[in-house]
Amino acid sequence: MSTKISDYKYSLFFFVITAIYSLSFSVNILRVTDDNFRFFDRVDEEMIIGRLMASQLESPFAYSGLPGSYVFQYYKNDDGSLREKVLEYDEDGELNIRSKIETTYNDYITQQQIHEGKYNAYMTQPGGQGIMYSLLQETLPVDNGVKLQIFRLITILLSAMFLSLFMTWIYKNFNLTVAIVTFLLSAFIPIFILFGYSLWWALWSYYIPFTVLLLVLDRRKRKGVELFDNRLLLYIAGLLFLKFFFTGFEFITSVLVMSVCPIIYYLILENKSLKSNIIYFVKSSLAAVSGVLVGVAFLMTQIYFLAGSLSAGVEYLQGAFLRRSSYSEMMDKISIFDVLDRHLNREVFRFDWNTDLTIKYSTLLLIIGLLCLLFVFLKKKTSLLQTRNYLALISITAISILGPLAWITILTQHAYTHSLDIVVWYFPFCFFGFAVIGVGVNLLIERGKSIFLQKH
Repeated sequence: MSTKISDYKYSLFFFVITAIYSLSFSVNILRVTDDNFRFFDRVDEEMIIGRLMASQLESPFAYSGLPGSYVFQYYKNDDGSLREKVLEYDEDGELNIRSKIETTYNDYITQQQIHEGKYNAYMTQPGGQGIMYSLLQETLPVDNGVKLQIFRLITILLSAMFLSLFMTWIYKNFNLTVAIVTFLLSAFIPIFILFGYSLWWALWSYYIPFTVLLLVLDRRKRKGVELFDNRLLLYIAGLLFLKFFFTGFEFITSVLVMSVCPIIYYLILENKSLKSNIIYFVKSSLAAVSGVLVGVAFLMTQIYFLAGSLSAGVEYLQGAFLRRSSYSEMMDKISIFDVLDRHLNREVFRFDWNTDLTIKYSTLLLIIGLLCLLFVFLKKKTSLLQTRNYLALISITAISILGPLAWITILTQHAYTHSLDIVVWYFPFCFFGFAVIGVGVNLLIERGKSIFLQKH
């Protein structure tokens, strides 16, 4: 009976948190950012619209299913005649990008027929999110405007659900106070609102390996069965392939680190021999890398069918990496410390109703670090901190900072020039850090209760 009650509590918590996240991603209910969040990075999202247009005009797998955009000069009328596509230009003669993007969205929504269009494919990701929506649009008996809203709703719900699953895991493994604090701190992160609404970024895809592995290991732990076996290695490889299928190389180094964090957490929790822990960690890491490599092979196959040669794919991906990494020419004058300085001086929280109420990432990092050290110091004096899961949380919080650092130190140019790369701090370091803060709040509450009971 008590198990059923607990299940109901966890389910209720999950649905409430999912609803709040969904409202936040869709209508900015918590006023975390301004109302322009719906127009975030439409330059990239336009390639999903291009994929949907290619699907309707040709087939869901036209141009190897890759995302991209159409370049064309004329529309085709119902009677077969042509009319010219009109685009706006700035005073200096440059194409107005915002006007171009708005035209693309309008072309899709109104189902314009185009004449002799050229499809420019984007070849650094398979574009699985676009393929998924392309296949779905074939089955929906509604106009394109409604389809676009349905795709947006799917994106929002999936992102909300994956984040809520993590919050529910926190609730199960710690307590409600820690889970609520973790959720509240995450709910006021502006970058999540932007990513959670975007069809291109598909926030949920980055959390597929991390969240699913946490749930699988949690379930095995509660059933009392073997946690670490070869089947789990297959799960890891398959989940990393899924992530790569949907969003390719985007933040892939951080996701690789994030994917093994559940393994490390439960290895610490199980307290087995150091040798066996190291062996399984190495196996897990290799499984994660193999999943990505299968994804790369899939992408290379797509490029081969599009470009007609594997060398074209190799050259394209090599060039893309060199432009975005520490090997970029612009990085000759910029160090990794410059990138870190730029990231750490960014604001963590933002409230549209009070823009002064915020802290920087450097301050958050300091708070999390000090709390971890304090918990280690208080371990022998506080019974709560003596349980194994709190030790595992402190350890994985410290280790998970490698997630953002893996992206910043390897894809340095991208991390420096793109403000949206701040999201890597949630892959998954800040989430565990928020849980550490939640533990601190919980200890204060318990201490307050103890003092109150002593006096009364």
